[in-house]
Amino acid sequence: MDVKTRKLLRTIIEKIIGKTTTKSILMYLVRRTKVDKYKPIVVRYLKSIPQKERSAEQQQVLDYLKWHSISSFPYAFKKKYKLKNITVYADSDKGMYYVLQDGKRLYFKQSMDKETARAYAGGILCEQDENSPHRYETADFHVEHGDVVADAGAAEGNFGLAVVERVKKLFLFEPEADWIAPLEATFAPWKDKVFIVNRCISSSYGGGG
Repeated sequence: MDVKTRKLLRTIIEKIIGKTTTKSILMYLVRRTKVDKYKPIVVRYLKSIPQKERSAEQQQVLDYLKWHSISSFPYAFKKKYKLKNITVYADSDKGMYYVLQDGKRLYFKQSMDKETARAYAGGILCEQDENSPHRYETADFHVEHGDVVADAGAAEGNFGLAVVERVKKLFLFEPEADWIAPLEATFAPWKDKVFIVNRCISSSYGGGG
């Protein structure tokens, strides 16, 4: 999206809905434009695979991209998760938003506003859908009662929260300082067995560790 187009869109959006949400909408449009330029490349690649040789997943992605923009989750199950149905709560004492995951509070960064937290939560739901290739627990991997679990790159800690009541000990490694306060808030009820480590586990990641 060039500068001239961006300025025109800003003017139009400000006249219709005001200045308060203009920046977030423009950021979304810019990201969408950058991402969508890769759609023809992906579609062309998938179509280059003879139909009888395409996997079921490859065909599913190709079918999805006929009518949708490119996405981290180019699958039909994404339609189940509508952001308007996700309830985001505010914890004024902690200055953070949270959602309920299996009845347990999952906190987000203090820098996240309500809608950003809602979108983030939506991404987690898609990621952990039973049909998602990103899903952590599968038929081949399942955390058992009494296991000791280490989550490297815990971020908000949704995986840890899903298994925390089953594990004997849970180690959450997260190098981003902004995630530490949310993790501490989320896992406060289990602080006797959850250990939050603000470190990388490898010196090859970001030069830290």
